[in-house]
Amino acid sequence: MRDKPLQSLPAAILDVTGKRIRGRYTRYARKKWRFVGDSGVPTSEGNSTYLLFDAKFNDKHQVQYTFLVAVDVAAQTITPVDELEDNLQDQLTDTPTSTPQPKTRKSKAKKSLPHRIWLAEIANPRFPRHADLDRPQLVIGLCQGDALGHINELNQQNKTQSRFAQLFPYRPRMDLLDALPRDIRGPANYKKFKAAKARRRKVREQFQEQGYVVGIRPDTVLYTIYVVNLSDTTGPRKNPKPWVYVGQTVRTPEERLRQHLDGHRTASKWVHKHGRDLNPELMRGVPQARFRQDAEHLEKKHAAALKAAGFNVKGGH
Repeated sequence: MRDKPLQSLPAAILDVTGKRIRGRYTRYARKKWRFVGDSGVPTSEGNSTYLLFDAKFNDKHQVQYTFLVAVDVAAQTITPVDELEDNLQDQLTDTPTSTPQPKTRKSKAKKSLPHRIWLAEIANPRFPRHADLDRPQLVIGLCQGDALGHINELNQQNKTQSRFAQLFPYRPRMDLLDALPRDIRGPANYKKFKAAKARRRKVREQFQEQGYVVGIRPDTVLYTIYVVNLSDTTGPRKNPKPWVYVGQTVRTPEERLRQHLDGHRTASKWVHKHGRDLNPELMRGVPQARFRQDAEHLEKKHAAALKAAGFNVKGGH
């Protein structure tokens, strides 16, 4: 059977749910979207579960990444998974989302395997490092069965699906995990997925406290630094040049600006009240990032550079 043709996001949602749900962003109109599955994760209101849809796009270096969104049919909302709270992101990216298949002996055997935390690094020195120039970024995840075997499977599978994985395969770093204190790394195996996920969060936070840049799915996310022109109603100028706002987003800068202006719950009050338009000239040359910590580092660095150049700056947290 042939795979179903890719559709625009509204068309894919209509096909699956019978509901017309439209986002206001341009990438949703591209005929690249497919239904991933029902996550089984309850929505914020608890009256339904999130449905997942994804599409493949290329970054400015023509490296492919996957953009994943969660659809709340009852609330008629579309939200990029990477903009949700960390706990909810973990549930949505870890929950099996394929269409349920008939049970087989093989699938039953897999379900009986214990859950384990795996740790790897992006070892290719060509992969951009921003927040930590001396150490490769870490990737942490969960699997059932052998962790080293799982990392190897990811590399083999992704070679045929993602140019990102072809360029930047994972190298196992279970040695770093094993070197953590026993009360931090926890047991080697977990019977329940929920317990493994809670432990992964603790391990991830520990590595971040040690200064490591750590992510869960760097192949599916792309952060961009953007600059918004603010009006002089922002306040008296302390520096000679105009007011600007610096931020980072997993959306396109145009989509994120629209969120600010519309008063989205994550909007900056400065952009919502005083934002005018994007400043492409001040955004030029700022690299994109695959890890949130790298993006936050670039955001702060660019804000500081603009201040030093004489601009009045908001944002740049």
